Parts: sequence; C-alpha cells; structure tokens
Amino acid sequence: MAGVGRLPFSTPWLLTGLILFAILIVIAAAGYTPTLRRQIQVLDAGGPNSRESRRLAARGARLGILLAIIGVSSLFVMVTKPALWR
Repeated sequence: MAGVGRLPFSTPWLLTGLILFAILIVIAAAGYTPTLRRQIQVLDAGGPNSRESRRLAARGARLGILLAIIGVSSLFVMVTKPALWR
C-alpha cells in the first residue's frame, strides 16, 4: 500500500504495525525457533515426560502466546487504522 500509493511509511498506524511485525519476527527467530529445535532434540532423547521437555513445552507455549498477541495487535492496527493516529 505504501509502495504503490502515496501513503508515507511515517504514518503512525502504518509505522506501528510494521514495528510490531518486526518485533514478532525477531522474537520468533531469536526465541521460538531455538526453543522448538531444542524441544525436538529433547523429545527424541528423553521422551515427552522428561522435566526438560515439559520446561521447553511451557516456554514454547508462553512464546507462542506472546507472538499471537503481537501478531493480532499488528493486524488490528493495520486493518482498523485507528482514527487517533491519522
């Protein structure tokens, strides 16, 4: 939209949505992906009932919830274009 139209990237709602999306990508790449990889290794080695497996599953769930909240927030801002930020 910003690339085709005449909408500057400095528009507050657009900038906020893009920043939230960038934060989502950073958290996913730096936190969720390594946790998932480690969880797969632990599951292969010790099974689903090991302490480490449960700890990693809980961490993955917390990160997943955080990522979902950030993603929905970004989507909300991009779709509704809050009137206060126009």
